[in-house]
Amino acid sequence: MNSRTLPPPNKGMEPTGAEDAPRLMPSTLVREGCFEVIRMKLRPAPIILVMILFTAGEGMNAKKELTWPCHDNFPVSRGANGSRTWFTTDEAVKMATHCEPPLIPGVARTARLEGSVIVEIAVGPDGTVSCSRVIQGHPILKQSAVDAANRWVFRPMTTGSAKVGFLARLVFHYSTTGTKQGRASKCLTARWPPA
Repeated sequence: MNSRTLPPPNKGMEPTGAEDAPRLMPSTLVREGCFEVIRMKLRPAPIILVMILFTAGEGMNAKKELTWPCHDNFPVSRGANGSRTWFTTDEAVKMATHCEPPLIPGVARTARLEGSVIVEIAVGPDGTVSCSRVIQGHPILKQSAVDAANRWVFRPMTTGSAKVGFLARLVFHYSTTGTKQGRASKCLTARWPPA
């Protein structure tokens, strides 16, 4: 690792005032692989840095997941033994009349994050997603998966003559190398946002 020290900042750039105010210290230019990274030393502002990292990862205006369990407000599909039926991702895709894949967040694209996010959804008797929650996945990818799942629409289910809701698990895939073909892949494989 090669490193060289940059000249100190101009005297006029340093803050004036209290002794405990953050001060710019000499920076170091470090070559890491094919990147050159400027490492600046700040003191005593670790709280500010933590806040910046948190807001960059989660997003300052991130929408919250809908309240779970919302399916207590309506009847859901039940199996022969009376327990709630959970539909698989493939079954949910077949029942969907409208599906949208998640958009890959800009931070994830830059970091080349890949993986899967599993979202549980409760679909109301009208066929719309009433609530959703992430049960597994990278924190940076979670919100885009929830947003996509909440936009899905399904054929209403009936038991006898009554419309009922159902529960399902959707597995969204994030990849920087491309997508597979087929309807299920179009619904479940994250895509780049439009330019």
